Amino acid sequence: MNVSEAAHRIGMDVGMKRLADMTGMDYDLLRAKLSLNNPRNHLHLKESVLLQSASGRADILHAMAEELGYVAMPLPEITSTSLPRAITRACAEFGDYMRKVDDVFDDGEVTPNEVKALEKELTEMIAAATRLQAVLVGTGKKQPETIL
Repeated sequence: MNVSEAAHRIGMDVGMKRLADMTGMDYDLLRAKLSLNNPRNHLHLKESVLLQSASGRADILHAMAEELGYVAMPLPEITSTSLPRAITRACAEFGDYMRKVDDVFDDGEVTPNEVKALEKELTEMIAAATRLQAVLVGTGKKQPETIL
């Protein structure tokens, strides 16, 4: 999915009128900017951030990341218990991944479904490690303010 399709999907899922009200944007202009058939009107970067913040959806961000070969994940909220929890979660996800590796290679044959299962577990492990890194970096720092 490209960024235009992602923006359009937010508008369709949330509702154009409701989204216009949530963002303070003109309904007709927003509808034109989110139309897949209108080559003249496009969302500005700040508008796409506003749209995603107001709707609570990061579809455009994820589409952009995918087009550029990246993955985007939300930063965790940092509390006094975040660091120990992030460490134990990362360790648990690593253990889950290693158990899946052991299961998959137990019979010496790897099926396409097993590859998908390994990829899923690996993604969860990477996400937990990334959250741990974010908590480590963010410990002692002020949380970023939201746009709205």
